[in-house]
Amino acid sequence: MRSRGAIFCAFGAAAFAALGAAAESGDTDPALALASKRAEAAVPDVRLIATSIPDARDNAPAALVLVPEGWKIEGQVTWNPSVTTLPEIRISVRDENDGREILLLPRREFVWRFADDPQSPRPLSSAGLEQKPPLGDAVVFLERELVPALHSSSPRIEILEREPLPQIARAAAAGGASTKDHRDVSAARVRTTTNENGASRDEDVYCVLVQSRTPAAGEELIRWGPELVYVLRAKPGELARASGLLETIAASFRIDPAWWNRNAAPAIADRQRRERGLEDATSLRERVSAALAAHYGRTEVYFDPRTEREVRLPSGYQHAWANARGDYLLSSDSARDPRTEDSAGGWGELHAVSAR
Repeated sequence: MRSRGAIFCAFGAAAFAALGAAAESGDTDPALALASKRAEAAVPDVRLIATSIPDARDNAPAALVLVPEGWKIEGQVTWNPSVTTLPEIRISVRDENDGREILLLPRREFVWRFADDPQSPRPLSSAGLEQKPPLGDAVVFLERELVPALHSSSPRIEILEREPLPQIARAAAAGGASTKDHRDVSAARVRTTTNENGASRDEDVYCVLVQSRTPAAGEELIRWGPELVYVLRAKPGELARASGLLETIAASFRIDPAWWNRNAAPAIADRQRRERGLEDATSLRERVSAALAAHYGRTEVYFDPRTEREVRLPSGYQHAWANARGDYLLSSDSARDPRTEDSAGGWGELHAVSAR
């Protein structure tokens, strides 16, 4: 099936080619002009606002995410250095007008002795983690654990699709901190439809599940859990159209380095290890976002000269702009120029880079 972006580009190219031919012949066809305007308006403009997620303890920015203008964001940052060296950040970004939403859920980690009885495990008082028998397959984990937990009050949850994502698992496993542990990585997408509070929604849940095994007191200790979880929601039949923008929000997430260095210190005394933890978490998200883009083709990479960094934005637009404060504007209107609309904003045009 051709993507919305491909259909738009094909339609736009045909319309402009026809207009060019008409101009050369001196004939201006109002129908062709109207077709051109409709082609440019096929994808609505969107402005993405750089938004910080504060740490409730001191109200300092803990993370940054791009939020479409007019959407509502809720974020929560929790820190438990006795259990994990990474913060738990839960974010919801949603359009309250049409039901589009993305949830970025925190990583979780469980622990299990390989030889334990699932009905009566021996206690692990020093682990600080919940004991749970491992589920090594992401599809199984999503269907048995995560989806029911997300919809504990829903009277109806229907699984529509199950898609293992081995290419995402390979990307997730390709980097990270060096370790002697044996790591298994599984990734998947599960699509559901639910009916809660009288409203039906389709939902794609993406999960990267990691399992590591290490020797401990003559036995094998298994640490496992979801490393990344994204939940994309929209009205029935509209999830494919919404996914490019929702994936952009997920790809934009960044932990604030200054906040990280202040708050990771009690949990990680070694500075190099602390910095490596942040680099690994950031690199994992970037690799997964790139693999999802390669698989689905719903986002593309632009170079932002303001920050000298690459940024991933929704595909299907003819123009992309960035301003001095870190916002982005995407448009297919060839007449629109934010430099004339906001002369003090420091807007500059971005250009797509080669496919990775």
